[in-house]
Amino acid sequence: MSSAASGHNVPVVDVSPLIHDSSSSSSSFSPTLRPCCDALLHALEEFGFVYVTGVPSVIAASDALIAPSQHLLTKQSRPYKEQISMKIRPREWRGWFGVGDELTNGVADLKEGLYFGVEHDASCEQIKKGLPMHGQNKLPPEHDYPNMRKALATYFTEAEALGAAILRGVAIALGLDETHFTPLFEPTPFSLLRVFHYPAELQEEQAAGSRWGVAEHTDYGMLTLLHQDDVGGLEVKHRATGTWIDAPPIKDTLVVNVGDALQVATGGRCISTPHRVRNVSGTSRISMPFFYDPSFEARLPPPPPHAASSIIGFDGSIYAKLHAASEDGSITWRDYITAKTSKVFPHLAVERDTTDV
Repeated sequence: MSSAASGHNVPVVDVSPLIHDSSSSSSSFSPTLRPCCDALLHALEEFGFVYVTGVPSVIAASDALIAPSQHLLTKQSRPYKEQISMKIRPREWRGWFGVGDELTNGVADLKEGLYFGVEHDASCEQIKKGLPMHGQNKLPPEHDYPNMRKALATYFTEAEALGAAILRGVAIALGLDETHFTPLFEPTPFSLLRVFHYPAELQEEQAAGSRWGVAEHTDYGMLTLLHQDDVGGLEVKHRATGTWIDAPPIKDTLVVNVGDALQVATGGRCISTPHRVRNVSGTSRISMPFFYDPSFEARLPPPPPHAASSIIGFDGSIYAKLHAASEDGSITWRDYITAKTSKVFPHLAVERDTTDV
């Protein structure tokens, strides 16, 4: 049984007004848009997390992808999965990793998973330049999983549209221009998708509290959109009380949470909240976090001078240190993400000059 409290509940917000109202002037917003944006911001200020409803196309796309991913992770042998290992062309940052390969705050997680990114073919300018974290997704043979690549592309399209809509809502609620965050994501977002499997047989240490599926951490990016199965195990730290609360699965919703970069970009209004995963359900758990993040070469705003410890999450030290080392006080998403990834998978570090950050 979870030790998390249930006295506070992560809010549920219907974001369909943001999906369907594309008005560019506040005078022509639908009557339901402003309340939707305000409710969204309130949840992200108090909890840093929110369940979103009213997104049937995203739910359908995630269901279509999670089914083959779950089969691949739970039914196939290790040698089969090793054919698409992240250790093959590691700079591309795509493929399968095994239990214990991924670290959270220096501790091995009790999960395995798949990493996917935006597809880049050999003619892509970034590939020609040899940039890290660009390439083609490693997928199992087409004859075994005939619709997986198509499902992956569809989900990226749907999830990126939802991420953009949510950031539009945050901007409106903050009294900013609704396109305030848009330039960070041009020409294209640098989105990443992960599918995690928390095996049922690795629950003894988690039940004792000595190990975690994923240890306490904050997300490093802008927004995370999470599809989780019906098993549960996600726990969120409540800002006001410091207590841990359950964030159980709710049918036809996605969980959305703030990352460190969005906390900085909103001056601390939206909070990047510590969370963790413990699977003691007696069955395997599958979750699918999608990271909606800025363009690879987007320039990020510097953190407020005195706020590196107060408004930035666990990975804020990376963010602040890189800014301090830059000549003009600015860094790119490339700088930030490559420093972060060297800590998560140190044996797959993608940039030698950032592994000591």
